[in-house]
Amino acid sequence: MTFQFVTLRECATERTERSRPYFVVGWSDSCIQCSVARQLLSLVEVERGMWFYRIQNPGSGLALYRTPSHRPEDRISPEQVYPHDSLVEADDKLQRGTVTYVRVKDTTGWLFATRAGEQTLLPVEVEEGMWAYTVNNDE
Repeated sequence: MTFQFVTLRECATERTERSRPYFVVGWSDSCIQCSVARQLLSLVEVERGMWFYRIQNPGSGLALYRTPSHRPEDRISPEQVYPHDSLVEADDKLQRGTVTYVRVKDTTGWLFATRAGEQTLLPVEVEEGMWAYTVNNDE
């Protein structure tokens, strides 16, 4: 695994082999400032897995963001919105303060699980397996 940076420009000099993926939160967008910026940043561990969520945001749904943040300028353009009550699958999850962010599978976009103390993503239990059914039709 390598470091993954939340930035518009990668700093190739900082790629380091690690046992787990990380995101650098708040990375400077100028590689020249990497040595200075490194002192101001903290690593956030990214959990890899498979999670399912139901969007819980009546009226507007949830917009996809380029980075794990709430900043309006980080919204993906053109805007991609997941409607209220739809299901999403996430493959990366990270915690920043009290907010959990998830990366939507097969995209580069992120959704936040809480906003202003309200849950915007509800975890969904998924059970995998093989089942056999019999159709009973009394007609």
